[in-house]
Amino acid sequence: MNLPPTEYTQDFLKQYLETLCWLNNDKKLTKAQKTIQVSHAMSFFYRCWYYVEHEPGQTFSQLGHDFANTHTKQGAGFWDGDWPVYGELLTKLANSYPEEF
Repeated sequence: MNLPPTEYTQDFLKQYLETLCWLNNDKKLTKAQKTIQVSHAMSFFYRCWYYVEHEPGQTFSQLGHDFANTHTKQGAGFWDGDWPVYGELLTKLANSYPEEF
């Protein structure tokens, strides 16, 4: 099994955490919250990274942004039409993670 390059992981995680802070009115996550969210994010990332490379025009940074918005149900996410090939699948996978953060 091939794994994605490290910079993809970093782009995804950076954007995911920035989006969570933005959704939390720019309040930083506590250490405990961050540990849990990084665990959830990396689990999602390794389940889904393959689809980004096969979704025209998408990036790993956008994957992080849309994962945060979708699983917290606080904004436009995978279902908004920007992921025409895998949006439905990614939405289902993202919704398997807790809404709270």
